[in-house]
Amino acid sequence: MANQIMFNFKKKAYKEIVKDPSIPFDIHVYHERRNNVRISMLKTKVNLRLPIVFSASQREHYLQYAVEWTKKKLKQTPHASPQNDKVYKDGDVIHVYGMEFKVSISEVENRKMANAAIDNYKIEMTLPRYWSKEDKDKAARDMVRKLLCRQFQPVLENRVRQLNAQYFNKHINAVKLKYNVSNWGSCSKKCNVNLSLRLLFAPDHVIDYVIIHELSHLIEMNHSDRFWKVVEEIDPDYRSKEKWLKDNAHTSFV
Repeated sequence: MANQIMFNFKKKAYKEIVKDPSIPFDIHVYHERRNNVRISMLKTKVNLRLPIVFSASQREHYLQYAVEWTKKKLKQTPHASPQNDKVYKDGDVIHVYGMEFKVSISEVENRKMANAAIDNYKIEMTLPRYWSKEDKDKAARDMVRKLLCRQFQPVLENRVRQLNAQYFNKHINAVKLKYNVSNWGSCSKKCNVNLSLRLLFAPDHVIDYVIIHELSHLIEMNHSDRFWKVVEEIDPDYRSKEKWLKDNAHTSFV
């Protein structure tokens, strides 16, 4: 493993970046004033948070654990790997939520920043010509994801509140749509419902099932038998939707 270390003496904590050839992500290790270990995978890196009092052997143990954890995570969701990221070309068509969006990409000599907008079912992007291909591809992906989240946030929120009124009548604090590869949706104890942008590429009945699944957590914040009973009372055929989600978990949509 190769390390790049950045110290922050003011906070008496430091961060190191560890590179391991067996995984496509850098591991960002945060040595902090904390009592537990936390690991998470983001779009372009793995975060490992360790107590600053850990010994060198403890650090090495959890670094190896982070590598193996990442390998396992990528097997479960291989579309999360940077190697499988979507590459957009001018003229591509994105089929999402029963709609078609044509991609238009232009490159400009003197531009320093990338920008994009949706206009009449057309995603128009402008990229600096001097950027590397990797930077252009990443910017295009990020802009498509953000634009689609912004476009469909009100639609999905409206559907969540419709199904809540129909079956649950529970308080919902917020509904958020974001690009997420680790799950299709989630519901927090603060009554926030989060849905993945990838869900928009599923059939309507699967989208409704995921929403019902997350709303059921407002009654049972677990996956106990009681939880599945709530789900089954509303959607007796939920197992077929679970199968669709499992079969398509590795699909790269955007």
